[in-house]
Formats: sequence, structure tokens, C-alpha cells
Amino acid sequence: MTALAIVIAALGGASIAEAHSTTYRTTSSFAFGAVPEAALGFINDGVGNQDCRKGRIVKLYRVRSGRDLLLGRDRSGTPVGNGDGHWTVHANLGNARYYARIKQKNIGTGAHRHICRAYRTSTLRYHP
Repeated sequence: MTALAIVIAALGGASIAEAHSTTYRTTSSFAFGAVPEAALGFINDGVGNQDCRKGRIVKLYRVRSGRDLLLGRDRSGTPVGNGDGHWTVHANLGNARYYARIKQKNIGTGAHRHICRAYRTSTLRYHP
């Protein structure tokens, strides 16, 4: 009975030791495209992890007094879904300042938390 308790304790300790958290840095380029009324960019994680680039939710905001205005969203690497990290948000852009936010994403499984960090781009002015 004591041996069984030791084995159970050892197995429980092993699974706790195996669980871990890892974070990956996220960055993104941000520009206004040649296509009128579009903001675009490319997500990078600094280590070439395709899972951190594909399927990330990107939201475009217009800076204004009070709460900034959400203009649109995209999911990076879609509709192709090839994980290339590219995103494009088509919106009615006027002479204003804009930025994009990229949501955090967990690419781990089970107790393994592999977090691709959230990111906010620099603010750019659009001149139509």
C-alpha cells in the first residue's frame, strides 16, 4: 500500500513538473495599402513559429477623443490559412490616426501554456 502511494505521488509530481508556460514575443508591421481604404500588416513572433502567426485576430482602431473607434477586424493568414501572418482590414479611412491590436493566442495544449503575446502597433496618420 505504501509503495502504491509513493508511485501515485511520483506520477502526480511528474505531471506537475511537465506543465509549463512559455511566451513568445509578437510584433507586426503596419501600413496603408495601395488598395484604397485598407490597412495591412504582417505578424512576426521573432522565432519563426508559424502557429503564432496564423489565425490571429487583428482589430483596426481610429484614434479619437474618448474611446477609440473599432473599424474592422481580420484573422491573419486567412482565407488561405497558410500561416503567413499577413492581415488586411478594409475600412472607410479618413484623415485620422490609426493603430491595430493583435489578440493574445495560446498555442499550447492541456497544461502547456504557450502564449503568443498581444501586441499594439504604432499609431500612423492616414492622409487620403
